[in-house]
Amino acid sequence: PTTKGYEIWAEAVKEHIEEIGGQAEISKVGHSFIQRQMAQEKAVFAGEVSGHYFLRDNFNAGSPFIVILYLLKILAEKNKKLSELASPLKKYFYKELNFGIKGDIKNILEKVERNYRGEQISHLDGLSVEFSDWWFNLRPSNTEPLLRLTLEAKSKRIMEEKIEEISQLVKN
Repeated sequence: PTTKGYEIWAEAVKEHIEEIGGQAEISKVGHSFIQRQMAQEKAVFAGEVSGHYFLRDNFNAGSPFIVILYLLKILAEKNKKLSELASPLKKYFYKELNFGIKGDIKNILEKVERNYRGEQISHLDGLSVEFSDWWFNLRPSNTEPLLRLTLEAKSKRIMEEKIEEISQLVKN
């Protein structure tokens, strides 16, 4: 598998939205799914961990330049560095793996799901499973012949252990 790993804050962003009185919702990955759900729910903002951001005031379209302008405005008003503003969100560890799959993706997803039977499972976009200290999503890519694993955990140790555990299930 190919890998990229860094700290990111999907769960922290959800928590922050809820702390300030908002409602965080999950959507399937991809701009058409996100834009449709934003319109249905009259959402103000949506984002993907890939760095794509969508704003209602821009017809629910991807808006990187508008988001950058908003960010620059916040930085100027708060007179703080971006790292200072983002620091409270650095609570979790994130990793994404891409697996080139030669077999039946449906069978792989079913095998992984059987391994986590009894846990909190969702099929909104592939297979998502939530635990108290980590979660993962395993889904076929919408644009490439890959199976994508996204995993976030409360500690680096848990993240690394669970990445290895799920990787073995996918590979075997």
